[in-house]
Amino acid sequence: MPAAEVRAKLGKPKEESDAEDLYEISPLETARVFYEPDKTVRVVSIMYSGDMNLAPTPKTVVGTDVPAKEDGGIYKMMQYPKAGFWISYVKTGGEGPIVIVTMQKMAKE
Repeated sequence: MPAAEVRAKLGKPKEESDAEDLYEISPLETARVFYEPDKTVRVVSIMYSGDMNLAPTPKTVVGTDVPAKEDGGIYKMMQYPKAGFWISYVKTGGEGPIVIVTMQKMAKE
């Protein structure tokens, strides 16, 4: 998707450049969209903070439950080479965790 189409769908970014845009969806949710040199989307990364009940679960993102580490942290990545992308779910451990969901276009071989 071209950057112009992203901006038409998501509105004016809080920060904008040729390489990436930052969107503040809400005080607890931000999204970064990174672009290829040809101004098409390469990566979408969404960060959730605060109320973890508002963040997606690993099962929602990667299709399976993922056990948390001792500190509460979670990490899982799934690759889909035929579709040309990978997706990851990260939840930081400790107090005040954040969840980061990232989807990235894979390099063509």
